[in-house]
Amino acid sequence: MNSRTGVTLSPNEKIVLTGTSVRKGYSVAQVAGFSTVTGENICRIPSSAHSVISIVWHPQLNQIFTGSADTTIRVLYDPEKSRGGIMKCVTK
Repeated sequence: MNSRTGVTLSPNEKIVLTGTSVRKGYSVAQVAGFSTVTGENICRIPSSAHSVISIVWHPQLNQIFTGSADTTIRVLYDPEKSRGGIMKCVTK
């Protein structure tokens, strides 16, 4: 993990998420999720061709915001569980 890579906890504090770094042109950065109880890797979500350096799990919106080294911002959400935020844009 890069010292400039952020981490975030799920609202229930059962999952910690972080972004992965990549060498330019070699791979795809991912959002990786780990159990705070067991440390087990529970998910890896492809995100960007550039390192994911910031990540926030917004507790009220239930949406995950990531920022990549190329200044791209992405929002991860579940249409069934997310409230407000990016959902207002998705429905229009």
